[in-house]
Amino acid sequence: MSPTRGRSVRVFIPVYNGDRYLEMAIKSVLAQTEPPEEIIVVDDGSTDGSAAVARGFGPRVDCISQSHAGLSAALNRGIERAHGAFLAFLDGDDLWAEAKLARQLDALDAVEALEAVFGHVEQFVSPEL
Repeated sequence: MSPTRGRSVRVFIPVYNGDRYLEMAIKSVLAQTEPPEEIIVVDDGSTDGSAAVARGFGPRVDCISQSHAGLSAALNRGIERAHGAFLAFLDGDDLWAEAKLARQLDALDAVEALEAVFGHVEQFVSPEL
């Protein structure tokens, strides 16, 4: 791996009225075997408790609130604050497998020419639905 790339990951979680699932999403990032350097939640003008959920994690999660402007605007707002080698994205109602970041970083280490790594998706339905 190039010494300039490092393994520094910033995770962005855009959320709009997703307080029901946001805590589990954030916990799945915090449970990574190779944790990210930073987690940024961008609350896109939610009218529920999404921002409070994110702020409940204290300094481990940086919560940015903005007026409702849509997913792209929320992601762009978070990316403006990025200063790491890699960016990772997670929807506020999704979960990451425990070793997701480590596996992706290992793939990036193995092939210097890689600029992006994607993973498989496993569909699930919330039990209460």
